[in-house]
Amino acid sequence: MSFFKGDVRIFSIKVDEDYIPVGCLISNDIEESVEMLNTTTRASNGWRTSVPTTQEYNIPFEGIQVLTDSSVLSYDYLKTLKRARTRIEWQISDNSSLRDQGEGYITDLREGNAVGEFLSFSGNVRGYGVPIVITLEGDLYQDGNVMLFQDGNEILFQ
Repeated sequence: MSFFKGDVRIFSIKVDEDYIPVGCLISNDIEESVEMLNTTTRASNGWRTSVPTTQEYNIPFEGIQVLTDSSVLSYDYLKTLKRARTRIEWQISDNSSLRDQGEGYITDLREGNAVGEFLSFSGNVRGYGVPIVITLEGDLYQDGNVMLFQDGNEILFQ
């Protein structure tokens, strides 16, 4: 059984062709829900039943502010995206073989500036369309190459 810590799940937004992490996050959840249409059938003998209809997801996040640069995004950059109503491509990944990706809009953004504390921020990305889960094959190395074992002997780099 493997356990994962939340501090290795990194929320990133695609800028040009690269996913850049949103820096100094304290949390980045992903919440999915589905609307249920109430129904009833003869077989349910008058008891209410329901069927799933429209699905949605949200990614609430919060963090400590830093200045956006080429290696990290923060409140100043997210504010620009929200105000421009920009649809973003996002990714949540860690050092395992699973990665969540999708598109969405920043729908809420808040700056916290309590006296004596670091500036903080929080917000929400509302999903657009279907989120996908990507499973990486093989071992991922620092240079981004994937090592695939075929018939136990050959190693291919993609």
